Amino acid sequence: FEYTKYIKEGKEQIKLEVDHYNEEFVQSGKLNSFFEYFGEDETTKKGLINLWDNDHLNPNKPFPCLTYVWFRKIGDKLHMNCHMRANDAYKILIMDLHVGTSLHCYVADKLGLKKGAYNHFVDTLHFYHRNKIEIEKLYKQLTSEKPASN
Repeated sequence: FEYTKYIKEGKEQIKLEVDHYNEEFVQSGKLNSFFEYFGEDETTKKGLINLWDNDHLNPNKPFPCLTYVWFRKIGDKLHMNCHMRANDAYKILIMDLHVGTSLHCYVADKLGLKKGAYNHFVDTLHFYHRNKIEIEKLYKQLTSEKPASN
């Protein structure tokens, strides 16, 4: 998906997202802890990576949208639920879907499992008024494009 084609801040927004999730999953050690825990009991229903802590309530810190991801193994498949507190449908949703599905693929491959269902839950899916003009332009562009012929 070419974010820069639709979103002016595309490259900067992508870097911000990648850096954020790298810090939350990798640098924090949460992903490694998950592999250790899940590897001990693949039948567990507690395959959760929690990204929320009360430090996030500090008004001087960024307020994360992704609260947790939950994995469960059924047969030879790994299923994943991604729970978002909120998602900006214009700038962030597609990137968060990419992050979530990439994480799902990575974890399933690392555990030697097939990928099962991926569910992306969002409590508040929204647009910001400040993006109204860009959203209208994007809508017009997308609805006026001719479908590609085969």
